Amino acid sequence: ALSCRGWLHPHLSILPVISRHEMLTNKLAEYALSEPQCAYAGFVHGLRHRWTYLMRTTICPPEILEPLEDILAQVFLPSITGQASLTPAHRQLLSVPAKQGVLVYPCR
Repeated sequence: ALSCRGWLHPHLSILPVISRHEMLTNKLAEYALSEPQCAYAGFVHGLRHRWTYLMRTTICPPEILEPLEDILAQVFLPSITGQASLTPAHRQLLSVPAKQGVLVYPCR
């Protein structure tokens, strides 16, 4: 497993990976302003799987991953839903699995 602070493998740092994911999420948020369905598909079929892999294969405290959650909740989801901001209740609703009939956005 990778270590976020290099505890296990000093040459493998997770922080550049997180920065790349932040950049990709911001780019999807830009696309979501004009093409929300395409941005949603890009998130569900691509970026979400990368996040899941990242969370399963790293050894680091959850606060290291908070920038990803912040971008998701404060930038991407508002741009895809067309709202200026989301309440915690809306955020929780958007984290319910797609098989239950709603959007699939992981919630911490």
